[in-house]
Amino acid sequence: GGQHQNKVATAVRIIHRASGAVGVARDTRSQHANMQAAFKRMAESEKFQKWVRVECARRKSGKTIEQLVEEQMVPKNIKTEVRDESGKWVTVLEGHFSETEEKETK
Repeated sequence: GGQHQNKVATAVRIIHRASGAVGVARDTRSQHANMQAAFKRMAESEKFQKWVRVECARRKSGKTIEQLVEEQMVPKNIKTEVRDESGKWVTVLEGHFSETEEKETK
């Protein structure tokens, strides 16, 4: 919260490239928890839900929406960003967290 928010770079922004949907979270000091929250917000966004419906209608492959979403939620379709010390959004590779985050998860 509050005064610790600007001391640790834990904010996360997730962008689903195909739909343009964005999820942002900076609720906790845990980058991992923020990544989960940002992903959930992105997946629940109106823009993403609309994209899912359009893709499902386009494909009509007999697969469930969950299966189609799972297929599209691959690293090449998702861009994950975190805020650096200067407050700028920086793209990170999947699975790479800051040293602070690694210590917090242990």
